[in-house]
Amino acid sequence: MRTQIRIGLLVTATLICVLSAQAAKPQRASGSSGQDQSVLSGQSETMLPNGDVLIAGGMGDDGLVQSTLSMRDSSTHAVVKLASKLQSPRAWHSATVLPDGGVLILGGIGRDGNVVTVVELFDPQSQTVATLAAGAPTPRAFHTATVLTDGSVLVAGGVSQNGVALKSLELWDPRHKSGTVLPAHLSETRRNHSATLLPDGRVLFWGGKGAETTSPADEIFDPQNQTIAQFTDPTSLGISASGIAEVKASSPEDGAQNIPVDALISMRFSKPVLMSSVNGRTVSLKGPGGAVAANVVAAENGMLAFVTSSDPLLPGTSYAVTLSGAEDNSGNSVAFFEFVFSTSGEANSFFRHRARPPPASAIVKCGIPPQIGKRIASLLRLNPFPTCVHRKA
Repeated sequence: MRTQIRIGLLVTATLICVLSAQAAKPQRASGSSGQDQSVLSGQSETMLPNGDVLIAGGMGDDGLVQSTLSMRDSSTHAVVKLASKLQSPRAWHSATVLPDGGVLILGGIGRDGNVVTVVELFDPQSQTVATLAAGAPTPRAFHTATVLTDGSVLVAGGVSQNGVALKSLELWDPRHKSGTVLPAHLSETRRNHSATLLPDGRVLFWGGKGAETTSPADEIFDPQNQTIAQFTDPTSLGISASGIAEVKASSPEDGAQNIPVDALISMRFSKPVLMSSVNGRTVSLKGPGGAVAANVVAAENGMLAFVTSSDPLLPGTSYAVTLSGAEDNSGNSVAFFEFVFSTSGEANSFFRHRARPPPASAIVKCGIPPQIGKRIASLLRLNPFPTCVHRKA
């Protein structure tokens, strides 16, 4: 018992290192009507890529489940009620930022007391809501939904539509709208818990309530081998409150080749970064013709960043992704990071020539820093850049 208590305290202390890096959320803020906006039971609060917080649903003091959507401004903390509403009122649901910037609103308890089966998607740009007609995750309530480095969503625990407490884990692919119930599962049912994406890409389940015990043992899910194990070593979390925030992993990995042209590009950080600082100004995608238009989205409270090209990537082509100028939640600079990869397939005839790659000094004339230029120059042996990099020094 003493060992369990000691581990629990260590888990709490280590998680504070991550959670304290996020901006504190005020319990009350002034609404557009001038009245205070109370925090409702079962409402969700989701930090969006621009730093604002989406507040959805919940149960009022009168016991009525709400369909209200509100937005908390990241600068003023003022809460403004949106014109759009949830199509299905709900509480104790999940609201998760997806790699494309949309918010998946899943499950929860409706006004009839049952699990809400309608799955909705909120678009932060238009501030509208649409239903996900097909291919949605299985609805639950009192569960967690965590985005992983590969862009998939891990849905864990909670209560089913039949009112049965769950151990199951579902991995949902938002790009292909397909889900898979994993063979691995929680050691016991768990609800009202928390799920934290760790710097190494694993997911820690902690807190909540179980069927056999009031406080289930903390567990860790490993996406690499899709296994789950009881958590016993707090030092293995890899969480540090001190030190500069940096990229711990990228997908594709630096130097990777034969990457599918529709691959999702992502970065995972050592600790949460300021979500609003991860954008098209601080993250760039470059191909043979220079900058490639892309949508940059921060997710999981600043632990992840996704880069999606506006147009499909070219086959047999080299690309470079650069992070420069982002900040953590304390205003400190995130470490510069860049990685390069090449796509599978045969290059377009425009880039098929096998000219000798130019020196890094020539690449600098195209506006690319020397440290990146050297890396790209080596890759150009497979796929040279257009004529601008062939200028003589």
